[in-house]
Amino acid sequence: MHKKLIFVIILVSCCIGGFVINRARFESINLKTESQNFKELQSLNIADSTQTDVVSVTEPKYYTKKMSVPATDIMPSLFFELTGVCEEDNYYYPKRLVIRANNDVLQEINFDEKDFAPCTLDNFGWEYGDYKFDGYGGFRILSTSLGINYSYYFWIWDKEDYCFVKSPDLEKIVGNITFDYNKKLIYVSSSGGNDYHEFEIYKYIDDELRLIEKAIDTGGYRKVYKVKNNELELIKIIKTPLFD
Repeated sequence: MHKKLIFVIILVSCCIGGFVINRARFESINLKTESQNFKELQSLNIADSTQTDVVSVTEPKYYTKKMSVPATDIMPSLFFELTGVCEEDNYYYPKRLVIRANNDVLQEINFDEKDFAPCTLDNFGWEYGDYKFDGYGGFRILSTSLGINYSYYFWIWDKEDYCFVKSPDLEKIVGNITFDYNKKLIYVSSSGGNDYHEFEIYKYIDDELRLIEKAIDTGGYRKVYKVKNNELELIKIIKTPLFD
C-alpha cells in the first residue's frame, strides 16, 4: 500500500510539473521587462559562482540539493533546487530541477530516469559556468559517470526566451572537459584504453562550437591534427615522453 501511494504521488507530481513548466516559461519571458539585473556585460565573474549544498529528506530516499549563484552585471542571482532519488542499489538519479530568480520560479525541468546511467554522486556532478564564454550562465549534470569517460547534459542561457535550453553541441563531447575562460577554449581528454588517448580543443566560431585541434596518443607516439577546410589534417608526429 505504501509503495502504491508513493507511485501515485510521483505520477501526480509529473502531471503538475508539465503545467508548471509551461507557466514558468511564460513567467521567464516576463523577466525580460521586469528584471533590473540584466545589464551590459562588464566581467566574467559568472564563472566563479559559489555552491551551497543542503540535504533534506522529503520522503523515503528522496532528497534535495540547493545551490545558489550570485548575480552578475547581466544575470540575476539564481537559486537551484535539485531533487534526486537514491535507489536500493545506492545509485542516484535526478528527478526534478527548479530554478528561481527574484524569488519567482523561472523554470522547472523534470527528468526521465531512463535518460541517465546510475550515478555514484548524489549531486550528479552539477556545475554552473559560462560555457559559451558570452557572460551568460549555464549548468551541466552527468548523464553517465560510469566507465572511463564521463558525459554530460548541458543547458545554456537563451537570450531570446530568457530561460535555460539544452545544448546539443556541448552534449556531443565525451570525456574530461575543461573550460579555459581566458583563452575561450574547451579542452577535452578521453581514453579508449591504456594505449589510446585523445585530446581535443574546441572553440566557438560564429556562435558555433567547432573542433579546431586533435591529438591521439597510441603506440608510443602522438599524432597531432588541425582542422583545415573542415577536415582533420595531420601536422606532426612526435614520440610521447611516456615511452622514452
